[in-house]
Amino acid sequence: MLNGLKRLIGTNWVELNWAFYRVMTNPRVVTLVLLAMMTLLLLGQFPKWRKRLLRGLAIALGLYWLVISPPVAALAVHGLLGFVPKDEGATADAIVVLGRGSQEEGNRYPVGLELLQANRAPNIFITGRRNIEDVAELMQQANLPLAPLKGTRCGRTTYEEAWITATILGPQGVRTLLLVSDEPHMLRSWLTFQAEGFTVIPYPIPLPEWLSSARRSMLTLREYPGLLSYALLGRFWRDSKTTLSNPGPERIAEVERRGCEVSLVEAG
Repeated sequence: MLNGLKRLIGTNWVELNWAFYRVMTNPRVVTLVLLAMMTLLLLGQFPKWRKRLLRGLAIALGLYWLVISPPVAALAVHGLLGFVPKDEGATADAIVVLGRGSQEEGNRYPVGLELLQANRAPNIFITGRRNIEDVAELMQQANLPLAPLKGTRCGRTTYEEAWITATILGPQGVRTLLLVSDEPHMLRSWLTFQAEGFTVIPYPIPLPEWLSSARRSMLTLREYPGLLSYALLGRFWRDSKTTLSNPGPERIAEVERRGCEVSLVEAG
């Protein structure tokens, strides 16, 4: 049963999840679809179920507009952040900046570089699949050496970002992370990286101001089933077969096979 659940909540499920998110963050599409369904019911031959179905669709439409409202979005974020410890300025072995879709990532990479310049850690590690070159460009613009910059392009999910980061950084002696992600994502990220054996200092940043209320709400609300699925899959608990100093041959081989580790160092 557990293996079946793992297959369900795999890469294909992640893609479907994001496709569902893109639809649900378009109020015009959702409203038109629900109204079209209500119209078909009124015109169709469903006398027995018509009233119940119409009532259900009307309730769904009202709930949708309630869910994407700014007060609900703010309340949902608050509910997640309430479990995340506050940053008290401690130093770490590395700053890890997690990836996000290009429209949702906000200023996480400039924030990561600010933390690096503030000497919160000697290194910065980027997990975004397309972002390490952009961060390198920002560092060059700020006249910062590229030596502290490393990353991976392999992580497609928070869990993959965590175990790949542990496999790469753990054997290098990294034990404490300053973890940068957006506020809704931080609780699941913090728990997942801790399960890999890191001591994690969460550094949540607000979602970009330019995101619509619908996007803010859906990004936040999707974290609740995400937390449940990760708990059911055991991703918040340590794997007794691996440690930071010894990730295990299977993980090391997978990271090498996929060419996950990326390092951009200034020539000469």
